[in-house]
Amino acid sequence: MADETSEPTEPTPWTRYQKTIAVLVVGLFISCGITSFIGTILFWIGSALSAVLIVILVIVVRRHEKNKRGDVSSDRAENAERHD
Repeated sequence: MADETSEPTEPTPWTRYQKTIAVLVVGLFISCGITSFIGTILFWIGSALSAVLIVILVIVVRRHEKNKRGDVSSDRAENAERHD
């Protein structure tokens, strides 16, 4: 019996590649987690940027409308002065 235990047993393919498979699976989970985390961060950055751009667009449009109305009223005032 002592001879049987001292003889090296031939490893099965599973035990031979068990550590490699475990490292690959753990690496896959880690890379998926990192990718998901980066994707989430990019999503929030994109959402914040789009919100900022919408606010800027609203401000620009309001200023443009206000200037347009102001120009029209000043044109009317100038026209009224010319006619007088």
